[in-house]
Amino acid sequence: MDPEPPCRIRRGPRHRRGPDRPPDPQLLWPAARVPMAPAGRRAAPDQPLRAGARPRRGLRVRGRTQPPSARLTYAAGRPARGHRAGQPTRHYPRQEHTVPIRIHRPAVRGWRPPENTVYVGRGSEWQTPYRWRTREALARVPALDGSDWEYETRISADGMHHAYKHPDGRVTGHKIRYMTRRECVDLYRQALTAPTKDVCLWWPRRITVDIVRAELAGRDLACRCALGQLCHADVLLDIANAPA
Repeated sequence: MDPEPPCRIRRGPRHRRGPDRPPDPQLLWPAARVPMAPAGRRAAPDQPLRAGARPRRGLRVRGRTQPPSARLTYAAGRPARGHRAGQPTRHYPRQEHTVPIRIHRPAVRGWRPPENTVYVGRGSEWQTPYRWRTREALARVPALDGSDWEYETRISADGMHHAYKHPDGRVTGHKIRYMTRRECVDLYRQALTAPTKDVCLWWPRRITVDIVRAELAGRDLACRCALGQLCHADVLLDIANAPA
């Protein structure tokens, strides 16, 4: 018998062609296999989910609805979507208060503000353009007039250095950094109370002190910022409810 050519590839028993290939046990006993279905919207009620798979957040598998006790609720009592079954139910009880306060908006799908509450966070007309650690909230250190810092109105980035030539011929160096939370809130207050050409609230509409007092007086304000952090909603509360 001639020897095998050296370039021939040896095949294992599962890759062998012909009648001598061993049978596949998955093909011999189909009844023993558990019918599987992918997790998602198209899973049928009579087919179990894939082992270790979970439905996507906010999606329901047909025939598998979450019990009402496992749904997340908020202050107004409406269920919020996106809660996984089996987790303990959280409630946001309504707090009784006599003066307007700031309310934290949780990152929960389907949340609605309680009564007499205005959302002033991102996406609303009351949002702050000076968001912490963004390119819209940069400070020039030191300021051109010699103070500690001032708002950087040019196209810059955190960590850059600029040289400025004054009208009298002096040249000073300035560093660009992110503003702190306190500086962002102070700049928002300045844009409301003492606006300038560079520091003002003009989008999506021009906001003034009179507009804040007319539309937000006596109402609670909701924002995504944590209650322990500085927030521009505190500035709106102070201005809207200040004595005339």
